[in-house]
Amino acid sequence: DSVQNALKVDGFGLFKERNFLTELQASGSQLVGTSLKHGDMVYLKQMAGTSSRRTSTTVLESQAFKTSTSNPNSARPSINVVEDEVDQALSKADGTIKRERDTKLCHHNANGRCVHCSALEPYDESYLKEQNIKHLSFHSYIRKQTSGMDQGKYFVFDDINCRIKPGCREHPPWPKGICSKCQPSAITLNRQTYRHVDNVMFENTKIVERFLNYWRTTGHQRMGYLYGTYEQHTDVPLGIRAKVAAIYEPPQESTRDSINIQPDEGADDVDAVASALGLKKIGWIFTDLITE
Repeated sequence: DSVQNALKVDGFGLFKERNFLTELQASGSQLVGTSLKHGDMVYLKQMAGTSSRRTSTTVLESQAFKTSTSNPNSARPSINVVEDEVDQALSKADGTIKRERDTKLCHHNANGRCVHCSALEPYDESYLKEQNIKHLSFHSYIRKQTSGMDQGKYFVFDDINCRIKPGCREHPPWPKGICSKCQPSAITLNRQTYRHVDNVMFENTKIVERFLNYWRTTGHQRMGYLYGTYEQHTDVPLGIRAKVAAIYEPPQESTRDSINIQPDEGADDVDAVASALGLKKIGWIFTDLITE
């Protein structure tokens, strides 16, 4: 129906083939079945009868598609994401960095603002460099991506071509030969500019000491899951701190240079106890130490 309304093709039939064999059946749903995809060509033919919106003898939509048209939302996967309270608070926070009035550079009254004392965005590069903050916080990175006129709606991707240029006559074809003229340009991987967690803090030193005692005793590596909470980290604009209250070490087999995690029948019980204490699994820790 949407195609027919847009093209005003009442009295015409829509077909997928040039020889008008298979007619596309009209449907009131905005969903499109597997019979018609983006970029496909459709052909119009004047039909005998009142309108092309008659019942077609060829049904292109599958039974699964018919079911989805009755409930368009059923075709979408069910996503149940529980956002942490810290993320909810930071997403609503102003996040700007307040600055005091500079007595030397500011020539306005106390209620005024200028470029020397106006608030900075949480992703301001000069401020981060001045405070020796190497990485953006995750919410600052999101603010930066969604800033500007388009508010992050459009994102420019680089068209990278890693193919070998064909037709080089100075050597045998690849893989028998290659030169600087036909080989693809080098690609440099950039380091991630933001961090999901800006600081990790343990409630006391004994938590880590007990975890390291296994390696001190056996010389084998060890891993464990971190249980704790997330909180706002005020030292970084819109930052997040992970506060670790306990380390749970699941069943595992380890050597000096390997760790093999075993099935854990008590994992659900551990999560239940942690939830009752107001804790959640916030990360994991492992040793990578060599005995001298």
